[in-house]
Amino acid sequence: MSREYNRKNNNTEEQIITILKVVGYIIMIVLIIIAVKFSIKIYNPAQKKYVKNSNIAYQKIQKEINSIYKEQKQLFNDSEDMLCQKLSDKLSRTGGNCYNTSPNYIENFTIGKTKIEIWGLEKPAYRYEDTYVKDFFIDIDGPKGENSFGIDRVPVRVYSSGRLGGTLSPINCNKEDEERYGFYYAPICAGSQNINYLSTNIPFGYDVMQIGGPDGVTNKLNRKVPFLRADCIAFGGELIAGDYCEARQFSWLQACYHEYLCAIELSDAE
Repeated sequence: MSREYNRKNNNTEEQIITILKVVGYIIMIVLIIIAVKFSIKIYNPAQKKYVKNSNIAYQKIQKEINSIYKEQKQLFNDSEDMLCQKLSDKLSRTGGNCYNTSPNYIENFTIGKTKIEIWGLEKPAYRYEDTYVKDFFIDIDGPKGENSFGIDRVPVRVYSSGRLGGTLSPINCNKEDEERYGFYYAPICAGSQNINYLSTNIPFGYDVMQIGGPDGVTNKLNRKVPFLRADCIAFGGELIAGDYCEARQFSWLQACYHEYLCAIELSDAE
């Protein structure tokens, strides 16, 4: 066997080894990219903080609202509205600002020892579906954050009376969903990201509970679903979902309409 043949054979082997190394490096890089994207999607610390702090604010406000509603049977109307002051007295260590004559929203108070701020409670209540409501927003990290809806701010609505009396809920900030399903696009949404917070479980997910099921035990039927879906499967859309349920094929659960009463509650943030 000639030296020339051996040299060519060695060169071919070296080329194959080099190609295999390059392919190996490319595969490794691809796998690293996939792993990073997967970890961001699964972990996503910014989103977890958004969900966690929004839920903290929701739970604290809902607790105080429940207490006020049980005592007064309504939270406010067009002539009497002390909700902002009552919540700031209960939840803030430094007091609050509930008076504003400008068209802009202001920070009302900071919750306890957190950086979570509440904005917009100073605005007057308005008539909506046979009751009065107020729309305001939660800012999870104060002035240092992005100060944008869907990132570190989330708008919410509180109902004064009626079926949803004393209830804090998400609202719709999506124009298309207003046109398609009739969900009111609230003024507080103006200029924000096009998100229907009623149809997403971020930052608020809801559990559907069967009350007093077999043997008197309360059973969790669904976990961490959006508000609209929870309304559909627990109440047949009687709260606010309406025709949305049929359009999205979210059926009323037999366990709720035939067997036992159901309820929805905020899921635990993870």
